[in-house]
This record gives sequence, C-alpha cells and structure tokens, in this order.
Amino acid sequence: MADRPSCRFTADQALNIFLDTNDSDMSDLDLVNNFLFKKSLEVINQGEDTRACLLCTILGDDLPDNAGRLLYCGQDDWIHINCALWSAEVFESHDGSLQNVQDAVSRGRKLKCDLCQQVGATVGCCAANCRANYHFMCAKKDKCIFLADQTIFCKAHPEATDIEVYISSNHFSNPLLLYS
Repeated sequence: MADRPSCRFTADQALNIFLDTNDSDMSDLDLVNNFLFKKSLEVINQGEDTRACLLCTILGDDLPDNAGRLLYCGQDDWIHINCALWSAEVFESHDGSLQNVQDAVSRGRKLKCDLCQQVGATVGCCAANCRANYHFMCAKKDKCIFLADQTIFCKAHPEATDIEVYISSNHFSNPLLLYS
C-alpha cells in the first residue's frame, strides 16, 4: 500500500484557509471552513492539546464561533476567549485587555451550569430574578439569546428581550488578547 501524502500547514496558512473567504461565500463554506480550521489546529498542535479552560474545562482551542481560542492567564492557566468575554464581570478595557477574568474564575468555581451541572458557569441569564447560569457553550446549546450588549437570556425568558437584533454565530469570533 502506498504512503498517503501528509497535509502540513503553517499557522498562517491554516488561519488563511479559515479566513480567506468573502462574506457572500460563507453560507456555502461554513462546514468546509469549520472542518479545515479544526484540522489545521490538529496539524499545528502536532499532538493532543492538554490545555484546559478554567471555566468550561474543554481541552484546546475551539472554533471562533464556539468557545474560541485559549488565552493564557498565567501559571499554565488558560481560558477560552468567549468563556471569558461572556462572563458577567469581565470587560474589555481601553487598551484592549480583558479585566476581572480571575474574578469570573473564582465565581465560576461556585456556580453549576443549568445544562450540564458542572461548575464553571459564569454566563447568567439577565432576566430579573432568574438564577440560570451556564458555560458559554452550554448557553449556546440550550438556545439562550445573546444580545449585542453582551447580555443573555435563557430560553425561559425570551420575552425579556425587547430587541429584535440578536447576535449571529459569526459575532463570537473575537481577536482580543488577555493581558495579565
């Protein structure tokens, strides 16, 4: 049996494969792009990625529309960009750094996710008196409503949103960096 050719990409090539499409092509190429992005991450990592998010505990970088890439928090601690950004206490400062990430991690150690029942749930429903908390990806899976002002509402409170403009899945792609 002949050897199969291996597929090797540099980090820049893998990113370009994912990003080098125009908006009009995206609907037709979403599945292909997601597949290529995942495969490129496997090639770049050259093995199993053991970095775990402090909040959702998912290993490694994820697709930009999902949890996103892992950001270094110090002392071999990592957090997915969307897990951090959608936590209630985290905000982006004027210099582009994310603030209060450690506060979110501390609070997350005490909060269980309404969907998976695991700790690390820092994405909470903003409806009055609702105590629903989720991991970022669990909130997406449970069909929570994400608004542009970075508030969310669980599926039990769609009436709490008086806005008809919701965030599309590609809004979750974010190039921010975490600075300590």
